[in-house]
Amino acid sequence: MVSDKNMPNRDRPVGSIPSREIRLQEFFSRLERQSSFSTLDQAYTALVSTLEEVEDEMTGIENDPSRWQSDGRLYPPQQDHWVPEAGHPDITRMRTRRHYVLISATGALEIQDIRTGSVVFSKADSNGRKVWDP
Repeated sequence: MVSDKNMPNRDRPVGSIPSREIRLQEFFSRLERQSSFSTLDQAYTALVSTLEEVEDEMTGIENDPSRWQSDGRLYPPQQDHWVPEAGHPDITRMRTRRHYVLISATGALEIQDIRTGSVVFSKADSNGRKVWDP
């Protein structure tokens, strides 16, 4: 028998896909367990691969970014939603549906809730500096 975890979304029992909040917590937990990053590219690559891994395992929803508004899957920020942070040229701000992702040139990572502005995840770079540290 195929477990729900590996079952395609169309074959899953209704209600068996964990909530968005549970999937985000798993994503944050997995990111936290990884070694710190040294560059923006390392941090972004880890963010993408970790989120895709979590969504593949926990939802079974096909990875089709063109359906981001309707399929229920969480997607990483796409490069067309990247902007330099005003006054901080070493920080890149990325936008997702409900979060801002900020990554420093040195690999520090911060995720903020768009509605509240609160930090929901933060990870220091390989030198122990957070996104806003000098």
